[in-house]
Amino acid sequence: MGEDKYFDEVFLLNIALYLDDMRLIINICNEYLTYKETLDFEINPYKLFSLIVYKNIFPKRLFAFYKEIKEIYLKKLNPQEEKPLNSK
Repeated sequence: MGEDKYFDEVFLLNIALYLDDMRLIINICNEYLTYKETLDFEINPYKLFSLIVYKNIFPKRLFAFYKEIKEIYLKKLNPQEEKPLNSK
């Protein structure tokens, strides 16, 4: 991440308040670089880095969020499945 000029010092200091494990910091940085290199569309680097930090600090919350979003989309795609089995 040394070559990136995206992040200002204030942003990194605010995130550093939540990171106290060097392995976690290295993992987040490596994961950010991996996503940055493999994504085939432009994304705000602050948002990408923040999402990766959140994913590494609160993985269960992020999984629950993804699960909730999936259920919402499935209900929108299949509204007839919301009806009770006895109704006609």
